[in-house]
Amino acid sequence: MIPRESRVPRSVFSKAPQKKISSSHFAVKVFENNLGRNRFAAVIGSKVEKLSTRRNFWKRFILNVAAAQPNFSKDVIIFGKRGLVSLSARSAKEELEEIFKKAAEETK
Repeated sequence: MIPRESRVPRSVFSKAPQKKISSSHFAVKVFENNLGRNRFAAVIGSKVEKLSTRRNFWKRFILNVAAAQPNFSKDVIIFGKRGLVSLSARSAKEELEEIFKKAAEETK
């Protein structure tokens, strides 16, 4: 898990995002943040995976990949899409890293 200060608070979820990025297995919303550090959240709905243990696995996996990203001072919410469960961990990590590169480039 990531530390509490690195998690996006629920109040940010209802705001309009600065940028939306989408891939075949993930949708990402990027928000402005004046804290000088990244904050992340992962959302995997029950329509994506029925078992809560698998949803929690994917949330932990996404947050671990996100925690390793360089700082670009943004709040990032990552949503899993339906095809996520058929994806291998290696290809999911590569896809997430591509998304984070786009988020860092487009917000500079």
